[in-house]
Amino acid sequence: LTNGACLQDAKTNDAFEIDFAEEVEKALLISRAFPASAPVGGSANASHKRQVQNKNNGDAKNTTNNNDEIRTSLARHNVEACKALLSITKRRIVSKTYPGIGYSLRMWLASAITPPGIVLDAGEVGDKVETPDEWYADLLRVAKDALLVQHEAKVDVSFEHLRLGVAQVWNQTACGSTTSSSNANKKNSGINVKEIGALKRKACVETFSEMIDQRTSNKEQRVNGVVDPSVEWISFTSRALWTMKHKEPKTSFQLLNAARRLANTVSIEPENDGNAALFHALQKIESEIAPFFAICVQDQKPVPGPFTKLPRDVQLEALALLSALPSISVITIKALAAAALHESFEGADGEENDEEENGQTLVGRVVDLASFRFKNNCELSLTVSLLVTFLAGPSFADTPAEQMHARKLAAKTRKKICDAIIALGDDAFSGIRLASAAITKTIEKRVEDGDEDGAERCARGGVLLIDRAMERSGRDVNAPPEEFAVFRQKWARAVEGK
Repeated sequence: LTNGACLQDAKTNDAFEIDFAEEVEKALLISRAFPASAPVGGSANASHKRQVQNKNNGDAKNTTNNNDEIRTSLARHNVEACKALLSITKRRIVSKTYPGIGYSLRMWLASAITPPGIVLDAGEVGDKVETPDEWYADLLRVAKDALLVQHEAKVDVSFEHLRLGVAQVWNQTACGSTTSSSNANKKNSGINVKEIGALKRKACVETFSEMIDQRTSNKEQRVNGVVDPSVEWISFTSRALWTMKHKEPKTSFQLLNAARRLANTVSIEPENDGNAALFHALQKIESEIAPFFAICVQDQKPVPGPFTKLPRDVQLEALALLSALPSISVITIKALAAAALHESFEGADGEENDEEENGQTLVGRVVDLASFRFKNNCELSLTVSLLVTFLAGPSFADTPAEQMHARKLAAKTRKKICDAIIALGDDAFSGIRLASAAITKTIEKRVEDGDEDGAERCARGGVLLIDRAMERSGRDVNAPPEEFAVFRQKWARAVEGK
């Protein structure tokens, strides 16, 4: 049934293709269970007689090895059978004429990938074959195609079984579990378990991403539930990012991109009843994502997270996801600020008066997001606090090199930050009113903590904020309104005192 000529006939002759599909459905996966004559099969007495005979002949070991090879060959046959059947089920004429096509392959795939997977079920007459870890990536890609194939009829239960199987693999690998098979299988595989874990995550994220694509483009099919990704998958996003660290940047990018696109559908379709669970899943992402940026403990130097070591395109995608989440917490804002201030930006060896250009620094990129208050999903007070923190720079700049970096970063981004604060208000002076208390408090706190350099950087930012607001309003920089003149004088003295 699977030879080239037969497959060619199936693709060129529609009538034959339908009959062929039905026969494939019945015949290709029959080796999932051993017949009575299978290796190590038959009655208990017959099995015992063979074992005694093999032992007497000194061939027991060879026979066992031979049986293992046969079972592995049959297991591989099942995988190839699935691929052959899947290529036929994708044909519209087949799915239209034979709506149930593919049920067997989906059920078998679900069994093969649901940990610990079974690629060959010998039933009561033989030994089952667990899915080798090195097979998972290939099987997950086959599962993706089987899961996402377009069907004319209503979706059957096999789709749900298959989707749950992929979800279980994802949940394991997202949390750092690298293998799904038994210890015996692990010992015999001789594989790099970390590499296998990475391949599994990549295959799962590819499925996740394509399901979101279908969710966006085929809204009318959601009643079937095929194109809706499991909420469970989304809620494990932050854990998966932490598990991958900076070692799987392409998969991290695809995961962040998929989660962001899905988050955007919530804001676009708030009336969708199915969005309630998705909304809570996105909140879970936000509640767990802070360590991905940095680990912040009160009165201790922040520990940079995996975010700081990822390529720029992945970092920007992470920022884009934050802007799409329903809300941003204080913990996440602090971690984001610490990660951005930790960056060793390009041009750090340049002059101190170099200005930010085209999002050259992460601070500049975050400021751009903050200008829109992360699409209004962040409290105004938190946004102001973030921007003022950027004016002051890192609070733990101990070495001369760190101090130099902090000074240059502040000089480079100061004007951009001030303009962002002004933009938060309704007019040129509203921004000053919003930030004045935070600036004063930050200066005092930095002085109290012995960080006079940070206090001076923040004071310079405050002075520039008032000057920029005066310029925006068309007034004389040297004659600010009285309410702002007091702040300017106070902050200017802090700069001169340093």
